[in-house]
Amino acid sequence: MPVAGGARNVVYAATENASVYAFDPDTGATLWKTSTLATGETPSDARSCTQIAPSIGITATPVIDRTRGPHGAMYVVGMSKDGAGRCHQRLHALDVATGAELFGGPADVTASYPDIGAGTDNPVGASVARRQTDSRFGAIPY
Repeated sequence: MPVAGGARNVVYAATENASVYAFDPDTGATLWKTSTLATGETPSDARSCTQIAPSIGITATPVIDRTRGPHGAMYVVGMSKDGAGRCHQRLHALDVATGAELFGGPADVTASYPDIGAGTDNPVGASVARRQTDSRFGAIPY
């Protein structure tokens, strides 16, 4: 990869602390580090998940498309929590050579779903960024 002024072997790592790193495996040098957190945010708390604790940042495996952007694009979804306790999930496209955000991102991952059940007064459920619980059906994962 053309990174940091030369052609290098590169290993990428994404963390639950919401960071993405590029390392040179031959020297151990950190080539770049990028955070997926917005200003004032922290990685999400565990959201009652016992498998990923104490925080949730980047859980899914990043995907690289070598044909996008100037050097290739790495796609990651970062989860965070703002100062008011609201959870966010954002799709980031990062330049694989620099870690810079591409394509005007990140993009919020949002969705809604119909609330079901008799007597509901909320026709649309909450955002996917938060784990929802409905006592009629158990936990609905985000």
